[in-house]
Order: sequence, then structure tokens, then C-alpha cells
Amino acid sequence: MKKRIILFLSIILLIICTGMIFLFINKSKISGFPHFKQANIECEGSIYCLENEKFKIPIVIVDEEELSEMASTSNIKAIYLVDKNSEKISALEWQIQNGYKDKGYIMRSIDCYFIYEKSGIYNPEYVDIQFVDGKTERFTLGKIDILVKTKSDFQENCISYWFGVQLIKPLINSKTMASGVILLIDTSGKEVIIEDIDLGIRNFGIDVDNITVLDGEYDYNYFNSLRDKHDKSVKIFDSIQIRENIEGQFKPIHIAASDNTTKYTTLLIPLITKEGVSNSDKVVCINPTIKIIQDGKHKELYEFQPTVSLPRINKDFLPAKLLREKGI
Repeated sequence: MKKRIILFLSIILLIICTGMIFLFINKSKISGFPHFKQANIECEGSIYCLENEKFKIPIVIVDEEELSEMASTSNIKAIYLVDKNSEKISALEWQIQNGYKDKGYIMRSIDCYFIYEKSGIYNPEYVDIQFVDGKTERFTLGKIDILVKTKSDFQENCISYWFGVQLIKPLINSKTMASGVILLIDTSGKEVIIEDIDLGIRNFGIDVDNITVLDGEYDYNYFNSLRDKHDKSVKIFDSIQIRENIEGQFKPIHIAASDNTTKYTTLLIPLITKEGVSNSDKVVCINPTIKIIQDGKHKELYEFQPTVSLPRINKDFLPAKLLREKGI
């Protein structure tokens, strides 16, 4: 009886061991980790950079699982920007920032750093993410203009005045990421004429008739205080202005000199767009070019890091909904 029990247990143990070996062999044939479902949020706008100097671009991903292959930088072997001719440039480095969570889904920003070696305008169409197990995922980047300047062109044409950009979000639910721009300029106390402003984003223009010029340094907190006081001057920013013609003639803005070494001027700039244009579901990179006249010379101001606006999370745009719309 005892021998039969021992034989029975031995057979059971052999079956278990055989099953474990079979599973181990199969697992070893499978790639290093499982792959979950992801969709990217497409970009729109522009980025300035200098040739042979790195610049950052955010790749925003909606991920099915918080702990997925995209949860750690060590899981990613390489990231590439790919143009329509399949030419690639490889990212130098990347960091992963976790953001909004919704019913098990999570938004991640993969901040990638690249270098273009030659000046020009580049329009990458895809992002390829290659994982350490050899699998590559391709995402459509969107409509981004990467404007690469030479150092000599920068030194000749650009004045190194500082300026900052903040976006004004509309109070009324909108299809656009912003209804206006707060532009803060430091002219170092010198006399300057602003002759034009290019926002660096397609399908949007400036309401040239309603730009407010403030002498001094103001930010979004100041603007919100005007809203709290129901100031009529900010009413135009409650929703974006929709017009058929967005190509208005810019009216030069004169900024007087001062005795101080620093002179801040704040512009409140209403935006206009055409009917049906929407970008509230996109990552928007705003990189304005400010054309100025100083001492009779035409110069330009621009920054090498755009103001980045993430999608507006509301009932019309949720991460889970994006995955469903893309069939994931």
C-alpha cells in the first residue's frame, strides 16, 4: 500500500515537473515582457533649435496599463523621428513622466531629446519606439515644424532679449486649447517697435484690433484676478474668436525706452481661428517669432523651447475614449 502511494505521488510530481519545464521552454521563446495597448496624442505647432544642439519634443502616450513596457526608460532601447522618406534621427536620451489617470488608463509624456546636424525646416511624420526585446511600435507624430537655425544666422538676426509665453484657456468649453496668449517681453530698457508676431501654429491668427499692451510684468494670476473682478477687458478671452479671415494686418506696437536696465511689457493677445478647427485633443507646441525694429534694424526674437499645452481633459476628450476611437 505504501509503495503504491509513493508511486502515485512520484507520477504526480513527474507530471508537475514536466508541465513546469514545458512552460519554461515556451516562456523562453516569448519576448522579454508582454506588450500592452497604446495610442499617442498627435502634436501640432513648431519648435526652434540650433544645428548640432539638442532640443526636446514631448511624445504623449495613452497607455492601457500603468505598469506596462512604457513604464520604465530601461525597457526602451531606442526612439526615432521618421520623415516621409523614411529617414530617421535617433533620440539621445529620454525621460518618462506619468500624468492623468482614467479608469485604468494613464497618460505618459516621453520627453525625447534629438539633434539635427543641418539647418532647415523638418517635418517628421512618425515616432518609432524600439523596445529591448526587439519589438518596434510606430506612432503618427502629427503636424510639427522643426525649424533648425545656424548659429551664425541666430547671432546675426536674433536679439537675445528674453520673453515668456503663457496660454489663456477659454472659460467656455472649446474645441481649441487656448483663446489667447500672454506675451511678456524684456526689452532691456531700449526703444523697440514690434512689427509682427508669428505664433508658430497653423490655422490660428491674432485679433490685431484687440491686443492689450500693459506696461510692466504680468502673468496668468493677474489675468485671473481680472476675470474674478468680471473686468470687461478680458471678456474677449472667454471663448476663441471664429472668423473666416484670420490674416489680419498687424499694427506695429511701440515700446518706449526707460532709464532702467530692465523694461517689461506684457501683451494680452486674443486668438482667432476658422470654423471647425479643433486642437483641444492635441499636444500643442507654440513657439512665437517676434519681429522687431531697433535702431533702424530688423531683428527677431524666438525661444528654443516651445510652450507646450496638453489636451484638455473633459467629457469630449478622455484617454479611454481616444483608445476606443483608434480601435484599441
